[in-house]
Amino acid sequence: MGASPNLYWSGTSLGIGTSTVNNTLEVSGTADISSTLNVTGDVDFGAGLDVIGNGDFNGTLDIAGATTLRSTLDMHGDISDSTGTVTVADTFNVTGAADFDSTLLVNGAGDFDSTLNVDGGTDLR
Repeated sequence: MGASPNLYWSGTSLGIGTSTVNNTLEVSGTADISSTLNVTGDVDFGAGLDVIGNGDFNGTLDIAGATTLRSTLDMHGDISDSTGTVTVADTFNVTGAADFDSTLLVNGAGDFDSTLNVDGGTDLR
């Protein structure tokens, strides 16, 4: 296979759109794939990843930086936070029971529409 203006072959490596071939396959420019891309091993993105459509993850999604969700987060299973603080900047609505294993601190008004049961000491000021 010889070289063309956009295709470079070096031993067992192929460059498309680049003559600098440092890996088995080097592509410089846009790549359109019209079918499934199967990858065995890790995938590293040096820039953003845009997914147009649904994304399915069959393992852990580990995000090291800040995360912005612009729509509903629908969870099936537990939500756990092993470290740090969870901050909700708007209304937090719990439709089932809420179980607090530590202190519930309310900095504003508390409104209870039903019975308040207290086991243990109570300090009202």
